[in-house]
Amino acid sequence: MVDHDQFFKQLLTTRMGQLFALVLPRLAERVDFSSLDSLDKEGFTDVPEGYRRESDIVVRVRERGEEGKLFLILLEIEDREGRTRAVSGGQAGEEGGRSKRVPIGERLLVYYGVLWSRYRLPIVPVVLYLFEAKRGIAKAKYRHEVLGDAFLELRYYTVGLPKLLAARYLSKGGALAAALAALMKRGKWPRSRLKAECLKAIIRSDDDRETKLLAWYCVQAYLRLDEASERRTDDLLREEGYMEARQMERTWIDEIREEGREEGREEGRLDGMHTLLLKQMLLRFGPLSAGVKERVRAIRDPAVLDRLSEQVLTAGSLEDLDLPG
Repeated sequence: MVDHDQFFKQLLTTRMGQLFALVLPRLAERVDFSSLDSLDKEGFTDVPEGYRRESDIVVRVRERGEEGKLFLILLEIEDREGRTRAVSGGQAGEEGGRSKRVPIGERLLVYYGVLWSRYRLPIVPVVLYLFEAKRGIAKAKYRHEVLGDAFLELRYYTVGLPKLLAARYLSKGGALAAALAALMKRGKWPRSRLKAECLKAIIRSDDDRETKLLAWYCVQAYLRLDEASERRTDDLLREEGYMEARQMERTWIDEIREEGREEGREEGRLDGMHTLLLKQMLLRFGPLSAGVKERVRAIRDPAVLDRLSEQVLTAGSLEDLDLPG
């Protein structure tokens, strides 16, 4: 299983400007993202019992213009729209401390209050839905009612990736657009065509190596194909100069192996081999679950690690590896 929260935190935290330019361009024009400061999570120590102790991403930025007022962006990453989460405890739950389930709006209101009490800055909340959504890009609101009246109303943006057309965002170019397009609507394209277009967009982008790598991981992780579809993707890319993609992947693998050797000299041979294999697997198959990482770290035989390091270069999926455990 992919750790969706952790992966998208890594992908988006320092690329918030690119994300907003893609999905909320009018808002992005009013923000100076060069001032972006990713905040620590100390502000979440006072979240009521039972709620998650931290939001997904919180950054501090400035408005464009002479005054350049500071404000916060709170980005929550959700797998599907409409999902509620269980909270418990006397403060967050029902009478007697029994648990209840709360919607995203209530959780945003809690996080908003905690952030406001700590930073005293205006906050723009945004929810990014990965797999299931009712709408594409919209505004939503959460009403906190007492005696039939709403005394508090929280407004926030929602971005439902599955409702956005991949071709439209790929046309804007860039590796991040390709990464997000892997979760968008295919339209008339088959999955093989969508994957080919995403990989071409990454190859042709002017982004830095880390952004390209993370985008590549995203496409590999979220656009899984069967063997026949993978062959069709290869055929499509070969028509458009797929050798460039293969060479890029080969170069990354070589660089990762060299990094692994360096880390091996510093950490000891076995630890270095673990690091090398995990990096190769990350490149080939996308973000890895904690369970897979634990299985790799548990291998104590260098010969097994060597064999897996060779297998990963040609394996079509994690299941094709002879991974112990």
